[in-house]
Amino acid sequence: MKPRFIAEVAPDRQGKEREAAREWASILSGAMEKVNGVQSHVDPCEQSKIERMTPGEFDELTQNAAASQMEESHPEAVQNTGTMPVQAGSTPVASVQNGSMESHEASKNASSSWQFEDLTQLASGIELPPTPTVFQREDGQGLFYRGAVNDLHGEPGCGKSMIAQIATAQELKADRDVIYIDYEDSARNVVKRLLLLGVSGEQIIGHLHYVRPSAKPSSPTSLGGWRETLDYADTATLAIIDGVTSCLAYAGLDSNSGDDIAAWYNTMPRLISACGPAVVLIDHVVKSKDNRGRYAGGSMQKLALIDGISYSVDMTKPVGKGVKGTIVIKSGKDRISEIEEHCAVSWSSNGSHLREAARIEINSTDPKLMRVTIARPNMMPSDETTRQRGLERPTGLMEKISRIIENAPEEPNQTEIIELLKDDGSSARKTTVLTAINRLLEGEWISNRSGRNNRNIYASVRPYRQMNDPKSDAFVDRMSREEANELDKENHLEI
Repeated sequence: MKPRFIAEVAPDRQGKEREAAREWASILSGAMEKVNGVQSHVDPCEQSKIERMTPGEFDELTQNAAASQMEESHPEAVQNTGTMPVQAGSTPVASVQNGSMESHEASKNASSSWQFEDLTQLASGIELPPTPTVFQREDGQGLFYRGAVNDLHGEPGCGKSMIAQIATAQELKADRDVIYIDYEDSARNVVKRLLLLGVSGEQIIGHLHYVRPSAKPSSPTSLGGWRETLDYADTATLAIIDGVTSCLAYAGLDSNSGDDIAAWYNTMPRLISACGPAVVLIDHVVKSKDNRGRYAGGSMQKLALIDGISYSVDMTKPVGKGVKGTIVIKSGKDRISEIEEHCAVSWSSNGSHLREAARIEINSTDPKLMRVTIARPNMMPSDETTRQRGLERPTGLMEKISRIIENAPEEPNQTEIIELLKDDGSSARKTTVLTAINRLLEGEWISNRSGRNNRNIYASVRPYRQMNDPKSDAFVDRMSREEANELDKENHLEI
């Protein structure tokens, strides 16, 4: 372990190998003081393998050697007998016949990742697939899946980190926790941009968990921080990993190796997403535009292992101080298929099929405030079926406004609704908000009357929910309880 520790830690230390060796000695000394029977001046790494063995390990080795000798001299005596090693301090286990029930039960009770899942909830429609709720467009459509690994990839300077920080700002404004694992920037720059995006200092301090690692999570100096990250993931709604190439390099993995990519996904991004947040990876693309395809540079496993959505990022108008710029994101793969139907179809010159998901307009003409609009694509599908399903209705925004009016202590007017939407992290334009209010009035979900200063004020008539609206893309066609009971009687099924 000592040579490996020095090799991994030395590049991050000013004194290189010498300082890493001193750090190793300090860690080892502290560890050996807590272990009874180990001399503090003896380094186990300098001893032979036999010398480093505990008494129990030495006894186990002796027993195995004796068993091997017995098998060679008396093969008929041990032909059908399985032996189990006895660990130090444990009670010897009686040997069992090969293929016995005891052996089968022991293997069945051992923890394993190869376990069949209970599909009852999924098959009965109780547990629905995840819906995209993070990083919302002005029409209320989310663009990242929670509980899944999502991806942003593009050329250097195309706005990948900017998009991640805009998504971060939305969550922080809504007082939700965000994890930001940054391998390429600094806390100073990230916080500065979040303040420009309108996030308050209190929200940053209370809800942003920022870390800039300089080693892999499993290294001795990072293990405590990695455990803390997983603890934060239980309450976070978004986790950013910026960027993938540097993270792989710190872990000693090759971005061109499919095996390394698969190992990394299962030991870092998916561990975080399993706790609930939307994990967003920021990655680069190959230099040649003709050879890019739909995925980030390196192994194609990067695209195959995405279980959320993968976006290609392109800056169509420069973004920077004093200018108005535009960043376009296009979906290359939507594993859950809840977002692509809300995207426009576009074709790149290399023939890869990408679908435009959003146009992010960034106005930086005000030095104290960065204004962002996450707009729908310019060219959305316009066939008759799409119109009939009501895609032009901002149903996500309609639900937000309905909830605001339901929970408001007093009947709000239009200006107050717009302000409450901004506080909730919405970047919807005023015209889109008015459209949503009119749709709610038309459907009699809300009512209006003249109020203070002759302004229209709004009251809730009945709650509006996308999943109950047949004209919404999020509509869930569910059977009534009476229909379900009738179906049970006909088929004699128990649910």
